[in-house]
Amino acid sequence: MATEIYATQQTTGEIRTHFVDFTKDLPAAVTVSTALGTTTTYPSGGTATITVGVIASNIVPVTVASATMAGVYYVDVTATLSSGDKSVARLIVPVSWASVRAGMVDLVQKVREMTDTGVNDYKVGGVPYWGDKHLQDYLDKYRYDFLEEDLYAVQQYRNGTTYYNEYRSAYGNLEGTASGTAVFKLDNAGGTNIPGTMFALDAQRGVVTFSNDTLGSSMILTARTYDLNAAAADIWRSKAANAAKMYSFSAGGQSFQRNQYMQNCIYMAQYYEGQAGPTIINIFRGDNTEVEIDA
Repeated sequence: MATEIYATQQTTGEIRTHFVDFTKDLPAAVTVSTALGTTTTYPSGGTATITVGVIASNIVPVTVASATMAGVYYVDVTATLSSGDKSVARLIVPVSWASVRAGMVDLVQKVREMTDTGVNDYKVGGVPYWGDKHLQDYLDKYRYDFLEEDLYAVQQYRNGTTYYNEYRSAYGNLEGTASGTAVFKLDNAGGTNIPGTMFALDAQRGVVTFSNDTLGSSMILTARTYDLNAAAADIWRSKAANAAKMYSFSAGGQSFQRNQYMQNCIYMAQYYEGQAGPTIINIFRGDNTEVEIDA
């Protein structure tokens, strides 16, 4: 039976190199001469490009690219040894989600920092947590799409001359321009789109800085803002739910209070929940009836 190696998960749009180490299976003075990687099992309807790189110190680099569907990809790597024998390792590559939107990269990294989430902290149903797509899904729960906000033009003075280069939004933690104009769209008063080459965006603060003086003309922004604190609170609650299976025990005269991790997760959820913005809902009265008035 082939040695099974569980690889770090990757996205469908990602090119990732995994490493298969044959060292432990080699007899004394025997090395890996060549290696061949073939995918033995794709998820239903899926394909991928498998490339074996240059072998170094009996470690075989295997690159998995262009995975077309989520699922588990099994790659059998057959090494031919200097003795003429063969050794087989099975690389198990989970591809569980599509890549995050390009403008979400910084926000995902920030919420990963706030929640201390790694890419393979634990598995649920065989799926490693936490991938970027998992974190984006939580952020999307606390997304607000605003339309045509008239940005505030900041008046600045230099050498007695008035300039207007900086514009401010009422919102911060914006999804970046890399997600495209369907997500981030900056127009002038006439409705003409302003290309990204004409300004710099501080997405965290919601500040747009133009390369040239705009003379204070109106700038209209359509974009998305995210409540990172609310998303972080939800993620910590999910981590607490996973940690509920942990228990305290004593062994060899030592006491291990592993259940404290769950309590710490709950504490962090409460902390970020207290930092989150208010939740706004619409309430409609059901006892109102239309009344016709004769003129």
